[in-house]
Amino acid sequence: MSASAQFAARATELGCAAVKVGEEAVFDLDRYSFDGGSMKRLRYHEGRARRSGVEVENIATADLPSHVLAAAVDAVTAAWVKQHAIGPMGFLLALRPLYEPDKEGKRVFVACVDGQPIAFLTAVPIPAANGVYLEDYVRGPAVPDGTAEVLFHEACLDARARGYDYVSLGTAPLAGLTPADSRDHRFTGWLLRTAFERVSWPYDFKSLLAFKARFHPTRWVPKYLVYERPFTPRVAAALALAYVPMGQRVGAGRQTHSDTARHGRPFTAEASEEASGARVLPC
Repeated sequence: MSASAQFAARATELGCAAVKVGEEAVFDLDRYSFDGGSMKRLRYHEGRARRSGVEVENIATADLPSHVLAAAVDAVTAAWVKQHAIGPMGFLLALRPLYEPDKEGKRVFVACVDGQPIAFLTAVPIPAANGVYLEDYVRGPAVPDGTAEVLFHEACLDARARGYDYVSLGTAPLAGLTPADSRDHRFTGWLLRTAFERVSWPYDFKSLLAFKARFHPTRWVPKYLVYERPFTPRVAAALALAYVPMGQRVGAGRQTHSDTARHGRPFTAEASEEASGARVLPC
């Protein structure tokens, strides 16, 4: 998991080192809304989806296994897994189960048309920080334009109503890196910045950043990889694995509700594809 600037600073004081690996899109709910001129495009897409009949079911994931929509949500997941054979990235964006009994308060927002699920978004509380992490966005093969906006808006409204302070779309990998962020590991920093600028397969990092940015976060929070000095080949390998597709885990790890597993990663791989017009969709 990527570390905060505060954690990285403290770890550095204790003799470790840190390298910036991206920025997290954060939305402070006391001042974030879909109102105003800058949100006109979001409202337009959300309106298109709602006019297409998109409605949202807000379900506690603890209730999902016995919910009437459980089988249909499973079908959406199966379709998503089939489309995304290359899988998500490594430990920064690893797959998470949909139903996790130990995560109290986790919810799933299910987008439906004519009562049939077409996509869903999961929201996981972060109790220590009084926030909510929008963890997994999974969609079927055909969804109306604006479905992501509808789900995101509903999740923000729900989080505010439940008294949370902020919502996070997760880290945009390799975003916001500068030479100053890698003075102690210049080659690694150059390599990461080059990957952001030039790599477009299997993930387009720029498009992913653009997708998160289009929701207009109230702030971008830097995220770091913390490691023990020196920067060894083992550390380099661990960093590289964060950005390696793990397609085998997608197909091999697929289970049912009874096995408490569900695959997908919201606003990550699929987000970049939605932003660029391809089939696969953040953090």
